[in-house]
Amino acid sequence: MGKIKEMEMCHMSKLISKIQKVKISELDEIAYHNQRTNDSIFNLEIDPSKTKHNYDLRQGRTQNYRVDILNYINHTKRFDRKIRHDTILLCEWNISSEAGFFRDKPDKGIRAFFQQILIFYSKNMDEQGIRYAQVHLDEAIPHIHMGVIPFTTDKKLNAKKVFSKTIVQNIQASLTQHLYDAGLEVEVIPTVTTSTMKSTHSDTDTAFQNQPTHSIATIPQARTLKPSAKSPSVLREAKHQ
Repeated sequence: MGKIKEMEMCHMSKLISKIQKVKISELDEIAYHNQRTNDSIFNLEIDPSKTKHNYDLRQGRTQNYRVDILNYINHTKRFDRKIRHDTILLCEWNISSEAGFFRDKPDKGIRAFFQQILIFYSKNMDEQGIRYAQVHLDEAIPHIHMGVIPFTTDKKLNAKKVFSKTIVQNIQASLTQHLYDAGLEVEVIPTVTTSTMKSTHSDTDTAFQNQPTHSIATIPQARTLKPSAKSPSVLREAKHQ
């Protein structure tokens, strides 16, 4: 109980999360940014001297984005028709927190934060479908780019169903509870219903302002919750649609 009271008294940072839906024609652009190839030459927000400290928590799973992601999809999907050029192949979660959250945190503590995010997603969706979890430490605010293949339970690509607006918001809310339970100073936010749902662009973190985003949920008024026994699965809605 003492640890819980201590956390409630300290400053709790907001979690910042966005989801970007990616078509096959956009995979190379995503790879350039995440793997620091052509993108790092022109992006002034990147500090090249710190790029060597970036890492992928799913190292070895995806080297060539276009080739490896398409190979995984073709070997896993349960439909015969050809993938259309406008099909959403990948949903990339971009997750961070406020700058103050990372201030004075050692590298080990920052890594633990991103590892907990990966643990949450691995428990609540197909772990094999998480094809990369690229952490960037060479921009103003540390953040993770996590690529998830939007497969339904019957292995069909359906980003609209797997990551509906309601599901996205409830993932964000349940993730804050998971991080709080893990001892991280993150505000817990309540889950939402369709009637209270809003979708908007967040202007909290300038590190993400220039990136295209979709289905970004508003962070509602935070409330203090007691740590739950376990984080609930937030993908049940997708399974029953």
